[in-house]
Amino acid sequence: TGPTPISAISHSLPGPTTTTSSGPMVAFTTSRPSAARILVQRLDHLQAPNVCMGRPPTGSLTDTMHIVLTIVLVLLIFLFTAFGATAAGTWFRFYSSGTIVTLLVFGALAGMQGPRLAANLPTPYLGITERVNVYSAMLWVLVLGVVLLRSPIPTLESQAT
Repeated sequence: TGPTPISAISHSLPGPTTTTSSGPMVAFTTSRPSAARILVQRLDHLQAPNVCMGRPPTGSLTDTMHIVLTIVLVLLIFLFTAFGATAAGTWFRFYSSGTIVTLLVFGALAGMQGPRLAANLPTPYLGITERVNVYSAMLWVLVLGVVLLRSPIPTLESQAT
């Protein structure tokens, strides 16, 4: 293993190209003539950027940004759920309250795994609690969309009276 010499890379034949590094065994496969990573991707072939290989050290910038962005996202989810609860009748307010309670309970369960995650210890069921949070918020948005689509559209005459 090791770096691939420039003369060993074919620049004329597009097709699968695999390179490996001398560190952990990591292979990159691409249909481009060069295996070099680029920041611009075709829209039909989107992938998340690979910013690090493996888990970054605890307390790194990515850990800090993840925590900050998660806090902002959770606050926004609580705000749009609370404000959106008034979009329909009483049943939707109860449903929104249940969603908020679900987010609080499973958020607390996920938060209790934080010290184990920071210590790089096993975190059983952390993925499940995070998914319950994400999917309950997504389901709430779906139900809100259905409620709004099924509600009558006000006409200009009804607004003038």
